[in-house]
Amino acid sequence: VGRFAPEKNLPLILEAFKAVYKNNNNCSLTLVGRGSEETKIQKFIKDHKLDEVIRIVTWTDDVAGEMAKADVFLLASAHEGWGMVLVEAMAVGLPVITTDVGCVGELVKAGEHGLVVEVDNTKNFMNAMMTLSKDVNKRHEMSVSAYNSALALKIDEADYLSQWVGSFV
Repeated sequence: VGRFAPEKNLPLILEAFKAVYKNNNNCSLTLVGRGSEETKIQKFIKDHKLDEVIRIVTWTDDVAGEMAKADVFLLASAHEGWGMVLVEAMAVGLPVITTDVGCVGELVKAGEHGLVVEVDNTKNFMNAMMTLSKDVNKRHEMSVSAYNSALALKIDEADYLSQWVGSFV
């Protein structure tokens, strides 16, 4: 979910998914967004004959609904700030597979809410995808943990903002 821009590193997700699909053809990938990389992404999908299993949603008013259809959320960014999309994914109960960028370490406890891999490491990203695609119990445990963490973060954010506003009074 997001911009199809170079810093989002979508080719890494596509390469990793292609390898996972070869080993588990009972999986699919949905990309939600638009951007400068859209043509390259469509070409990759066509060139690798993945049109039946990779879906692109260019626009939706129901991001949470799209996320709720998934089993796992993937973020392969080379650069990321706060990573609000991770919180949104966790809030709908998705375990995440993400690169270790920006505030990921503050949001995602590796092995608990999801899996964290190095930036630009397609093999490790693919291995993380394989792990969660095969282990339904682990995926479920991470889903519950991710959801609970997102709820706690929402409460902490409200407390923080209340304290911050109170400091001006």
